[in-house]
Amino acid sequence: MHEPGLLVAGSSQDVRRMSAKCFVIGDIFAGAARDEKCAIAAPPDRSSFTSYCRELTATRWGSYLAIWNDCDARSDVTLFRDPIGMRECVRWQHSGILFITNEPGKWLPSYPPDDFDIDLEEVRQIVAFPSAVADAEPLRGVKALEAGLLTRLAGPESSQQRLWAPRTFCSRSESPAAAPEMLSHLVDSCVMAWRSGNDRAVVELSGGLDSAIIAASLVKAGSLAEAFTFYSHDLPGDERRFSREIAVHLAISNTEIVLGPEALDASRLSSTVRGWRPGIGSTSLFHDAVLASHAQTIGARQLFTGRGGDAVFFQHPSVLVAAEPSPDGRAGFLKRLEPMARWCRTSVWAVACAALTRNLSALEPARASRFLASPQPRPRSLRWAGDLNGLTPAKQMQIHGIAAERNAFGPSHCSQVLDVIHPLLSQPLVEFALAQSLLVLTDGRRDRALARAAFVNRLPQGVLSRRGKGSLTGYFGQVLARSVPLLRQRLLEGRLCRAGLLNRPALELASDENYLLQFDCYAELLTLLEIEDWFEHWRMQIDRLGRCSRHLAP
Repeated sequence: MHEPGLLVAGSSQDVRRMSAKCFVIGDIFAGAARDEKCAIAAPPDRSSFTSYCRELTATRWGSYLAIWNDCDARSDVTLFRDPIGMRECVRWQHSGILFITNEPGKWLPSYPPDDFDIDLEEVRQIVAFPSAVADAEPLRGVKALEAGLLTRLAGPESSQQRLWAPRTFCSRSESPAAAPEMLSHLVDSCVMAWRSGNDRAVVELSGGLDSAIIAASLVKAGSLAEAFTFYSHDLPGDERRFSREIAVHLAISNTEIVLGPEALDASRLSSTVRGWRPGIGSTSLFHDAVLASHAQTIGARQLFTGRGGDAVFFQHPSVLVAAEPSPDGRAGFLKRLEPMARWCRTSVWAVACAALTRNLSALEPARASRFLASPQPRPRSLRWAGDLNGLTPAKQMQIHGIAAERNAFGPSHCSQVLDVIHPLLSQPLVEFALAQSLLVLTDGRRDRALARAAFVNRLPQGVLSRRGKGSLTGYFGQVLARSVPLLRQRLLEGRLCRAGLLNRPALELASDENYLLQFDCYAELLTLLEIEDWFEHWRMQIDRLGRCSRHLAP
């Protein structure tokens, strides 16, 4: 779509003209606890665009970007990114031209910012706290449009106004518990909305609760083409018993794919999909490309996952939950003392102490990676989370968890060929979960209790009642132990180490086969490999651009 002062490069069906100067790009839905009959008047002028975006947050949801383009005023545009941030959107200036895109990798190599470079302090933050990568801006000159914020760009000036914040939905009172049926209906509605087309859908079925819930909702929508389960040969990494139970119960086809413990090689690292941030949480060195290939083979166009369920449904055992508002008062809380102590594997006294000192309890700050060189930075406040002062520590924990799950929206092999959808991170579900006391979500006795009750008649009892979950930790350890030469080459001799960002003695200790077979540092090392690969890619791109500019200079 080409308008005076505006070029929208993308699929035509993704762009909707709402008025002469207002456009919405992406997927936008009504329903799912929204009033489907509520019409939103198109904004006739800039002053009403703010109200229009507020109406979007209250009556619509999805993965979208709303734009007000004032072509009469040069370089004056106002944007609103969906509150969860499902659709990536970044901006930069190139030779006086403002670029706004959700696919920066396609445009940056040809039209970079005037001061384009890698920001080492931002990379240091990513190494230290990789779960906060969705808030990072590691390429100098490239800025993210923050989710839930109205951003006006007028020439070199910019201004922002927050229209949506997680804390708005957090209840501080002892309100009645939500019925499980409300949650199941909401999940079904969100899945149905994402499945509004006729494309074939697949689901990654891990054998755990969250992916099983998504599979059950897809079956109800009548649109699940295939499920895929990845497993390793060691016992903790083999979840086929549970995925088979789910597949039989739901009467769906499930393809099982084994993950072999072969060593990592340079070709696997170099084939990863790179975005403007490291793909921590969105891609995988082990099954991402395989899953994309299998899904393409059967003609699938959508991949559904259970990402987000750990935070939205609340999976983390913590005595901090005891300080949450009790939906059934003091008597109900006393009934939960012993079950909560069992869930948290602690004493009833520790649970009671957490409840009685709720105003004194605090959420422990995140710890920096052991492989980060000194000086180690303090964790930053998460921009998406916003102001959390006054919320209980457990509710802050939940919001931080949801913020971290937003890493899933990054690029991957699957996202190159499929629409990758994480329905449990849909705005209506996030708002529902934030509004519930964590004593409601957990029943004060186990993880995701409300979600289990919501799907009690739609999933096998073996999946609903299990208290643990599988783990590929042992598999990762085997792979990394076989990949010591690559670890040493990529990390000890890589750009991160040469830039002084890594703790070399700690890495030398961990880059040993015997150490790797005994100590679990696998997730951290795999994350460092992803960051190193990203750093190498963009360093080469920036150096190439520098050579080209010198060659073209008069």
